[in-house]
Amino acid sequence: MDSAFLSSALVKVPSGAWFTITLSAVLAALFILWRFGKEQQWRAERQDRQPLSHYVKVEEQSRLRLATNSEGKGGEALSITKGLGIFFDKGGEKCPIIFSQFVSKLVSKPDVTIFFHLRPLESPTVPEDERYIVQKLDRLPNCFRVVARYGYMDEVVTPDLASLIYGRIRDYIIREHALQDRIHPGTTPTATASNASPIQDEKSPSRDQPPREVALHANTGESMPLDLLHLQQAYEHRVLYIIGKEEMHVAPNTNLWRRLLLKMFLFIRENTRNKMANVKVHTDRLVEIGFVMDV
Repeated sequence: MDSAFLSSALVKVPSGAWFTITLSAVLAALFILWRFGKEQQWRAERQDRQPLSHYVKVEEQSRLRLATNSEGKGGEALSITKGLGIFFDKGGEKCPIIFSQFVSKLVSKPDVTIFFHLRPLESPTVPEDERYIVQKLDRLPNCFRVVARYGYMDEVVTPDLASLIYGRIRDYIIREHALQDRIHPGTTPTATASNASPIQDEKSPSRDQPPREVALHANTGESMPLDLLHLQQAYEHRVLYIIGKEEMHVAPNTNLWRRLLLKMFLFIRENTRNKMANVKVHTDRLVEIGFVMDV
């Protein structure tokens, strides 16, 4: 079929069809170059995406320590900073590259860590009750993975993103706590709500304030899971959005033609990538971690 269209266009070259053929050739070359570059980028990212245990070791009493790499570096104790950190995860599996870069450079992690992955679907919209999938990661204390499935008409990254994620994780913890109590009554660790910090007033101007229906009322004697207590205290203290900025370089000893193609791809990628200012969250809570990757 394509050959038939091409042959019909070649017949009309003397009368001006050369322009459409040239334009289609340029666009085809551009698309092939972009596909080639993205495949090299995905391959490099897969090599750097490892399990959580490859970067962080959990010792007795839940103390955290950086894992020692093949060069003998690492092994430092990992400090815990108060607050809730939302790491934007491109891959949606294993340990996000941005988190491994964060802990290796700053030797610390937020008290509650959330890996947030956006997964587009081939549908106009996804119902609100089916949009978010929450999973607790056992290899790291107070760590969750949240997958947001969305259609091409949905808007997921909004200024109140933190409150939405907070509400989904809170509901997940409550459901898991209730299920655990039904299976093994009295085995889930709990704390009294009086130990929790007070909830801010619902008239607060903060856009990240959780909805009233998911706010925790600190009544004396009310008990809650320890995971829920940590989540609430971290959310009320500070929320940070952490995104990564990949700076890609051509690997040494790359042959001439491959180097030329990758240089062209990196130039196009650098001038078409989304900017940090375009993320629709509070800019004073946005942190960008840069890192270099060879392709």
